Amino acid sequence: MLENNINWVISMVYEFNIRERTLEDSKMFLEFINQLDIEAEYMLFEEGERNATLESIRKNTVKTIEDGDICYIAIYNNKIVGPDNHELLNIVEYKDNHEIIGGLLGGTYWGWLYISILWVDEKYRHQGIGKKLIAEAKQEAEKRGCKYAHVDTMSFQAPKFYKKTSL
Repeated sequence: MLENNINWVISMVYEFNIRERTLEDSKMFLEFINQLDIEAEYMLFEEGERNATLESIRKNTVKTIEDGDICYIAIYNNKIVGPDNHELLNIVEYKDNHEIIGGLLGGTYWGWLYISILWVDEKYRHQGIGKKLIAEAKQEAEKRGCKYAHVDTMSFQAPKFYKKTSL
């Protein structure tokens, strides 16, 4: 069951450690560039094209240090917070004729459900559609292991609505 929390503003704090690159970073750096080649859509190298090896990365690091050049490395502190496991969550409500009459856009990460947009066509408001969308989002979030929820809203009506849904 999701805990009964409404948080109007959430700022995720990403902790980075910025320092000079050392020889000990070679393996991590090689893994990083290989992963980047696999995942990034616009890179200079396709997967498998880069001829980097652990030895070549170490040689490059030693040369950088010997030449007096400074290379900084920023390490995202994934070890502390763990992977975010971010997944989008989009739910659409249709009328019989396949007309869209409402929807919820959000996602899940770090055990949280977040709702960015909740919309119901004015003609169909006060008929339980918003509550249904919230219930479906909560059910899916619980399947994903979420225990908390937060929403971002600029609507003056939203606090009363979200309290009624026990989000």
